[in-house]
Amino acid sequence: LNPGPRILIAGPDRLAQSSDTDNPLAAMVPFLLLIGGLAGVFAIVSVTYNRVVLFRHRYIQAWAPIDAELKRHYDLIPNLVAMARGHLEPGGETLGAMITPRNAASSVSLRVAADPADAVAVRRLTLAEGALREILARLLTAVAARPDLKASPDLGHLKEELTWNTTRMEVGRHSVTHCVASH
Repeated sequence: LNPGPRILIAGPDRLAQSSDTDNPLAAMVPFLLLIGGLAGVFAIVSVTYNRVVLFRHRYIQAWAPIDAELKRHYDLIPNLVAMARGHLEPGGETLGAMITPRNAASSVSLRVAADPADAVAVRRLTLAEGALREILARLLTAVAARPDLKASPDLGHLKEELTWNTTRMEVGRHSVTHCVASH
């Protein structure tokens, strides 16, 4: 029979001692602490990585509606130019100046759609959209000065579609801003 750990009491100058050679778990304590520490570090790293991946996925999902609206916006501009071309001055600088910024903004939009987290591409898109918006405002001002164009139901429908498109892009941008701010 094994009576258990031995306790030796040898008087007031000696403390009670037990033999560690009889306990096999005592030698494994440092190993178990190392394994527990490694498991804790692994858990922290994996949770952090999963949060980063989740944030990136949410950000891409929040950007998708903006990308769709940008494509629609770029598709509406040639229709507006074609409609105005017959009524405004032939070879007008406003109509010709509309195509270059539209193409530039469209190409930057493709880069942003490929990687919405690219801050430089998003900044370039913002600048390209600003230039396009400025030229679009000039074109709409020139169209408004022409009574025959202003009365056109097709132009009215196209302007309404551009307005709704811009509103949907702004809502999408607020969604992206909220997504970034919440993480």
